[in-house]
Amino acid sequence: EEVAKETASLLRDAQLQLLSNATIDDIQDFFDGVVKPGRVLITLAGCVCVVFGQHPSWGNAMRILMAPDFYDVAMALTPDSLDRKQRSTCRRLIAQHQLVDNAVRTKNVVIALLARWVAALVGSLNEERPQTPPPPTAVVEEPSERGFPSTGSSERHETAAATQQDANAYFPMHRELTDRHQLPREDLPYAQAAVRGLYNEEIKELRAVRKPDNSLAAVAAAVCIVCGEKPSWKSAQSLLSSADVQQRLAAIDPSTLSSRQVKVITNLDKQMNLWAVAHSDARRSVRTMAWWVLVCKDFHAAAAAAVNTAVRDPAAPSASKESEAEPQTESKRSANAEEKTAPAPAPAPAPAPAPA
Repeated sequence: EEVAKETASLLRDAQLQLLSNATIDDIQDFFDGVVKPGRVLITLAGCVCVVFGQHPSWGNAMRILMAPDFYDVAMALTPDSLDRKQRSTCRRLIAQHQLVDNAVRTKNVVIALLARWVAALVGSLNEERPQTPPPPTAVVEEPSERGFPSTGSSERHETAAATQQDANAYFPMHRELTDRHQLPREDLPYAQAAVRGLYNEEIKELRAVRKPDNSLAAVAAAVCIVCGEKPSWKSAQSLLSSADVQQRLAAIDPSTLSSRQVKVITNLDKQMNLWAVAHSDARRSVRTMAWWVLVCKDFHAAAAAAVNTAVRDPAAPSASKESEAEPQTESKRSANAEEKTAPAPAPAPAPAPAPA
């Protein structure tokens, strides 16, 4: 009952925001000017079709959104008017593509308000989760022990929001898609947290693919290599079948990778451009695992470079050893010279003759 009340309240707020900030003319003008819809718009269009009981397609979505009575029909929809399959399908789409968050990032009022309305209608706003969970060091419940100041609750929430914003900034989607350079080692805890945050439904959806596309096949092969498995789709399906696959991937130490593993992943990156996959693939799980693989590879390279630098530059320790050895040599020389110049000891007196 409490969940139903919360859903109704969130839906009412979303309806008011949509009606107050976007007229039917605004919606029609915007979608009339769309030439090539992106991932966010396609996801939104699919959700609109589902809640209206239509087959998900861009054409059906345009007919629904461009209809003169769109607002009348949309505002009459309630969570009870949708069946279980409609709600679960929309929730899965919204969670998989992080529709609400990505719609806000477009900075388009129509997209953001429509996405929030659909999410509120199917109850997804009740269970919102951040796209990239903060790393273990960013726990807000213990602010004084994690380096946050022990202040009031409002300041703590602001700090938590800033921490989450910093965590999201590490994800490749928020970086420019330029020629990739070596990722910083600071990416590792964020990539591990993102892998741990993958939904079981997303993993199950990947595992069910019979014939993977090139991007999925490349990422799956790279994940298998990092895990020490044979780089094949069958091995990837077996790996993804593990109940704790998210924890298993996040627990891998990149410094333990062999040079052969890193070389194979590097070749895959050159051939399939895993950096571009991490940016633009439509599936959040594929983007996250591609980023995690690249972070593991680059973390290993940075660690190996640090070790090589330490091996090539042992000047300071050797110099100290030589400086310590020199006074020992001089002391030995002086001791030998003293032994040579010292007078020989006097001979022992002859024993007295025994009495007759």
